[in-house]
Amino acid sequence: MSHQRFADVQALVTGATSGIGRAISLTLATGGGRVLAAGRDDERTTAVGVELAERGAGHRSVSGDFMSTAFLSELADQALAWSQGRLSLLVCSAGHYDPAPVERTTAASFDAAVGINLRAPFLLTGALLPALRIGRGMIVLVNSSIVKHPRGGAAAYAASKAGLRAFANCLRHEVNKDGIRVLSLFAGRTATPMQRERYRLEGLEYRPERLLQPEDVAEVVLSTFESRGEVTDLDIRPLHRV
Repeated sequence: MSHQRFADVQALVTGATSGIGRAISLTLATGGGRVLAAGRDDERTTAVGVELAERGAGHRSVSGDFMSTAFLSELADQALAWSQGRLSLLVCSAGHYDPAPVERTTAASFDAAVGINLRAPFLLTGALLPALRIGRGMIVLVNSSIVKHPRGGAAAYAASKAGLRAFANCLRHEVNKDGIRVLSLFAGRTATPMQRERYRLEGLEYRPERLLQPEDVAEVVLSTFESRGEVTDLDIRPLHRV
């Protein structure tokens, strides 16, 4: 494929410091796209900004608290100014996972799951819809296979992701008429820092080579962006049972 396959793309990617968000950001930048990379950790966000800069000019990185309404508003304003009001792609990949049985899930942990996994994408999307309309853009909401394959010990996380799925389905009815596409990504176990921590907490051996690779997930997601049709739900799972 052409090195400039994403030459006209301007994308905001949250959760851009690791895993799927980072892989999508770097793939876009390598293909000539411009990326505004957002994360929660200053050091890691700066690091991904350096990686993006090595692939070309026009990229930016910004860090902040995705639980903060003020930060989300500031991020949206920065995205609008940076893109000059024309956004091609919004990828909401920032996530929070803090496993515990229901009886041991704290209010703070529940609020973080809902706040980062659902509230932040909801508010950010709403603020950026005018720019996405002009860009006839696409929204990618990174979900989880837990929505379709529930298990104990992760009720807060699963509930937030189920809400994200409902949000995507309702949003699609509102924005398809404007040429905006909405994709829910249901990724199985992927070799990311979050997944490594999940394996540790579950007492399992972490073998990343048997899991989905973030770069492969990024390629599949971006192939749907390049499609002339709309893929609504994308399920990807590892070939090996884990």
